[in-house]
Amino acid sequence: MDRIVKTILFNLTIFLFISCGNTPIEDLVIEESNNFTISDTVINHIQIPRDTLSVVFKLENDKVFFKIYESKIKNTIYFNIHDNENTSVEAARSVFNEIGGTLIEIQAQGKRLISFNSNKNIYKFDPNRIFSKNGIKKTLSACGRYSQNSHIIIQEFASFIVDSLLINAETIVTLHNNSNLRYSINSYKKDGKYEKDALKININPNHDPDDFFYVTDGNCFQLLKEKKYNAVLQDNKNVSDDGSLSINCSKMKIQYINVEAEHGHLREQIDMLLVLQEVLNKTNER
Repeated sequence: MDRIVKTILFNLTIFLFISCGNTPIEDLVIEESNNFTISDTVINHIQIPRDTLSVVFKLENDKVFFKIYESKIKNTIYFNIHDNENTSVEAARSVFNEIGGTLIEIQAQGKRLISFNSNKNIYKFDPNRIFSKNGIKKTLSACGRYSQNSHIIIQEFASFIVDSLLINAETIVTLHNNSNLRYSINSYKKDGKYEKDALKININPNHDPDDFFYVTDGNCFQLLKEKKYNAVLQDNKNVSDDGSLSINCSKMKIQYINVEAEHGHLREQIDMLLVLQEVLNKTNER
């Protein structure tokens, strides 16, 4: 059985019996698998998996699915965290045999925000703003409603992602799409909305500003700059805590790269993923 699947199953088991806290054991199951058979509460029987599995996490009465594709090479995890950013998933799947690693695709109502019902109230949150206590409070409040119980539920969800799905990752590559000029490399320029979060930026005027890399590692930034791509190096010491995965990764000393491209820029995002693979090969050699 492949390493990542073993690790996920082991950590799911630990999570079921130790870390569920407010979430009943039966609320965390693995579904839809020709690869192996899992009971609703405990792992009874495991068959040799092929290359995909689907994990479902229940937020009270609502479900969030994670579809996982795995190759046998490299320890890079490609993570699509917003369910409405589909160009990025299509790009990664198009070159998955070339880049290798593990691809995790979130499936949650087809929208950027995830919603769930708790105590007859609807709560919404951005799944890329939940990796700190401050971030959870901010995203719940910004999306309409906050409560201590909803905070606990989302914190368990974030812990599951970090401690089970992303456990032991050496490099995490997030896959994002944006709308034309609403969020771009220009957001990190002087007087830009996120200027203070960037230590360095590199802008190539021949590339669309919506297509850029956001990284936490200086060597990775330098190599992308040499390849003349738009790139932002996060200021790991001074970046504002919005609960994003990039900040969590910088604290945990995990290399993080966001491959950001405009919706529909499939060819551009494919090229970016292939260039990134060259860069990762070089950084791993150092």
